[in-house]
Amino acid sequence: MKSTNRAVHFYGDSHMQGFEIDHDQILGRNTYKEKKDLIHQFGLHQAIVMWNQKMGRATKMSVYDFAHRRLPESYPLLVFPESRLNAWPAMSYDYLHLRLVHDYHRGLLNDYDRVFIGVARPTRTYKLDEMGNFDYRYEDLDGKANQMTDIQYACAWTLGARSIMDFMEKRHIEYKFIKHFDIFDRSIKDIHNIDIPKGAIYTNMFYDTFHEVIEKAIPQGLHNFGEMNGFYHRNADAHKQFAAYLKNYLT
Repeated sequence: MKSTNRAVHFYGDSHMQGFEIDHDQILGRNTYKEKKDLIHQFGLHQAIVMWNQKMGRATKMSVYDFAHRRLPESYPLLVFPESRLNAWPAMSYDYLHLRLVHDYHRGLLNDYDRVFIGVARPTRTYKLDEMGNFDYRYEDLDGKANQMTDIQYACAWTLGARSIMDFMEKRHIEYKFIKHFDIFDRSIKDIHNIDIPKGAIYTNMFYDTFHEVIEKAIPQGLHNFGEMNGFYHRNADAHKQFAAYLKNYLT
């Protein structure tokens, strides 16, 4: 039977969570150049880890708590203030599927609910600590950290995406994907993008699934609005503009 209390959920990564939108405000200065200098010196992955440690000290929060804050200025909460926002830095689709199953069995997610899912970067998998917490430091931004080939990443992304769609459809959960960046945009040299050799096994499966995800995505994405901050996340104006677009699209 269809629920009369249809909850709204957002599942995604740091782009959905609004990472970087309040860093200048917290520190009282423009942080763009500091972040770029850290990237130049240490690479994007280590720069973000170090920056989160700095922000944890500045806010007197643990790194985990700082990286998982619920930010009212993020577009999900601007559109649906009472929604469940489930965002993890460097979230992968295999981990997102795990969380969907976990939340469903706990009664946090129910049949006929409404879910918005961020389109995840393919070069991600996940690692849990001994207590089962997600380790955000595991994203492979330069394609070297996990000794996985791009086709292996593509397969993991494909299976995760298909599992997510199957899970939703079997439970009559209305869902839409939301794009936060162009995963094939090679102009951002600091971020490793998927690069599958022509003729590799499973290539067609990956591209067919990718096109299905994009077809089920809202036409415009967060990356179409505003400007980037130092670690390539969109600024607060982008979240406001995208929230206005999303409200209009959904009505």
